[in-house]
Amino acid sequence: MYFAEMKKREVLQMGIEMIRSFIIGLDSYYEDKDDFQILGAAQNLSEKMKDFADLNDEIKRVNEVITENLKSGWMLYNRNLYFVTRERSSWWDSKKGCEKEGSDLVSIETLEEQDYLTDHAKSINTVFWIGMFKDKGTTWAWLGGSAVGSTYWSSDEPGSKEKHHCAAIISGTRRFSWKTYTCATKLASCCKKEPDDRWL
Repeated sequence: MYFAEMKKREVLQMGIEMIRSFIIGLDSYYEDKDDFQILGAAQNLSEKMKDFADLNDEIKRVNEVITENLKSGWMLYNRNLYFVTRERSSWWDSKKGCEKEGSDLVSIETLEEQDYLTDHAKSINTVFWIGMFKDKGTTWAWLGGSAVGSTYWSSDEPGSKEKHHCAAIISGTRRFSWKTYTCATKLASCCKKEPDDRWL
């Protein structure tokens, strides 16, 4: 019994020494620390490694989601996913269609994004709905309620035409490409998915 217990202690001490050697190899700060501090450092390292493994699994999962979206016709630009439908619908039906795909009609936040979408509209010669509308028939706003900052209206827009309460990007124009339509007009639409900052 005594010899068996001594053997267990030897094995345990060998294990601790291996852990000590590993931890000190990573950080010389632990060179003069006792066994409990070394084991604490090893536990912290183990938890960090588990966090990295979990993050790696999440990145793999997200990569699969993005890959599937790209295969389905979505476009990746500056961390966002975009999809321009070929089906023509009213602004409201287009909004619902984007929501079914886990997205929203596009809201344009930067000049670069505006140029990207304008160039795409030109390349496919298509007019498409964006997520801008005349809230309560008075003030232009993005879906979600955010105010419109920089604007890229085409000439003579936004006009005062009756019931022109929804906006689209027109093709054939560089940058200044927003145009108003009645919301019942049937146009293509552009949906946008924004990523979670944890994984992109």
